[in-house]
Formats: sequence, structure tokens, C-alpha cells
Amino acid sequence: MYRNSHPVELLLENLQIQNNVISGAYKYGIKKLLFMSSDFIYPNKENGILREEDFFTAMPEQKDLPYSLAKTVGVKLCDYYRREYGREFFTVVPCAFFGINSSFDPEKASVVASLIARMDEAKEKGEKEFVLWGTGRPVKEFLYSDDVASACVMLMEKDIQYGLYNISSGTGGTSIYELAECVKKCVGYKGSITCDTTKPDGIMRRIPDSSRIQEMGWRPKYDLNTAISIMYKYYLSTRDRVK
Repeated sequence: MYRNSHPVELLLENLQIQNNVISGAYKYGIKKLLFMSSDFIYPNKENGILREEDFFTAMPEQKDLPYSLAKTVGVKLCDYYRREYGREFFTVVPCAFFGINSSFDPEKASVVASLIARMDEAKEKGEKEFVLWGTGRPVKEFLYSDDVASACVMLMEKDIQYGLYNISSGTGGTSIYELAECVKKCVGYKGSITCDTTKPDGIMRRIPDSSRIQEMGWRPKYDLNTAISIMYKYYLSTRDRVK
């Protein structure tokens, strides 16, 4: 919703932030810099598996273009600093991730944060039905933010051979409906989950292949249920503070 209604802010602010940081890192002699991009930089693929080699082989999804354009520029800028000036500037592409300090704003929240907030509200109101947009069949990979951080730390501590590294759970993905069921169990919601198939599904499958980083020895620590449980406890603490 936010991406569709604020394309100028998404493109301009992301460009300003990353260009300032990356060029500033070069100016002040930083030898190694990690730029965090997004899997929106990859074009859609029929099998939904996104490999580092797929970057810049075709246009990314049009509806996410303001965001993906900025992130693509960041990747290439790091590549050029590495090539022209010999700096170890590189990029990571995490799958969808979440964790404490996430926003629960209805317009800006990630899918996990949004489901937690909405389902907790449905539980509090005693609603018998929880409605998902679309069929619930789109598949993505999800990671807890601490796992993404551990992958980034490992890459900063090791020699870098490539300019781009995917970070994902390696589980093969979770459908939005399965994700909602995980949230339902954690929240303790007793109603039923239904799908509003009049709403669009979006991209059906996006799975970043993390073989490159896993070959370096990295593995995620948190499974999805544990991560959602931690996230829900954090949400309750923020909700109660607001009240």
C-alpha cells in the first residue's frame, strides 16, 4: 500500500540515503562496507528461485520499481567503487525478515508485523473470521532479524569473493496462508482464516537462493515459530505501553 502511494519518497529518499553513506564511506577511507539491498532487485522467474547471477538480467517487477531502482543503483555503486578504487564494498540481499523494533503501522508494516497486529486485534474483539487478501498461496522465505544480522557479521569478518550475497533460511519458503496459521497459533486466535480471492495475490513465489553464503558456513538459528513468538511478545509490550 505504501509503496504504491509514495513512489517519489521511496525512490528519492533511498537514493539520498545510500548515495550519501556509500560516497561518504569512500571519502573517509572506509575499506569495507556492507550495503543492504532487497530481493526486489531481481526479475521475476518462472520457478521463483532468485540467484545472485540473475541480478540485472531483466527488469524487476514494475509495481515495485521506485524501490527496486534505488536498491539496484546501490548495488552497482558498490560494484563500481570496488572496481575503480579497490574498496571492499559489497551487497547483501536478505529475504523478508522481521524482528523487534519493527513497525506495526498499518500502512508500512511488513507482512509478519501486520498479521500479528491484525490477528491480535481480532482476538481481542472476539471476531470469528480473519480475512487474508488473495488466495494465501504466494510463497516467500522469512527470517528473524538476528539471523540476518549474524550473516552480515560473518561476511564482514571474512574475505569477500563476490559483490552480492543472498541471505535466506534455505527452507524452501512458506506460503502466506501457512504464515497466517503460524501467527494464529502464537497469538492464540480461535477464529477461522479465510481468503478474499477478489484481492490480488502479487508475485506467487520469490525464494532467494542462499547457497553462496551457506557454503561459507552460515546457518540461521531461529525457526519461524520461535521468531514469531519473540515478535509477538515484543508487540504486546509496545501495545500495552501505548494503552
